[in-house]
Amino acid sequence: LDVLRAAGANVTIAAGAGDDPAREPMGDVTVAAGDLRAFTVGPADVPGLVDELPVLAVLATQCAGTTVISGAEELRVKESDRIALMARGLRALGADVAERPDGLVITGPTPLQGGPAGAPVVHETGGDHRIAMALAVAALVAAGDSALDDPDCVAVSFPEFFPTLAGLLAG
Repeated sequence: LDVLRAAGANVTIAAGAGDDPAREPMGDVTVAAGDLRAFTVGPADVPGLVDELPVLAVLATQCAGTTVISGAEELRVKESDRIALMARGLRALGADVAERPDGLVITGPTPLQGGPAGAPVVHETGGDHRIAMALAVAALVAAGDSALDDPDCVAVSFPEFFPTLAGLLAG
């Protein structure tokens, strides 16, 4: 949430009822668009953002300026090489992405573009649910068609991801 705020998103949190101090805080989080600007994720930030970095890379494509994600070399040895897969996936949509050994440099904002109707850009997920979900979010921002080579891999962590996403888009 701090990174979203740093990027210019409007984030509000309504405290949840029955918060238990022994557990993580609960509440209703609302995120709304703002004037999005580049942000930096450094080595000290990475441990708390390992799972979020793929979708933050998508966000960076829509931020004005150059976003730098560094100190994330561990993403190369997770379920997949998340750095390489996100760089390839976002570049396939036209994003300005430079891959580094320990992260990404993304310059935006960039209008993302999938393939023409009937000929989608097909994204390699590496069987990694985080990559699949992040690239599905990127497809929402892109004009044209996109597809995932393994959409079923999201079931590992969020079996209802696609129906939930469809519900959010419906209103």
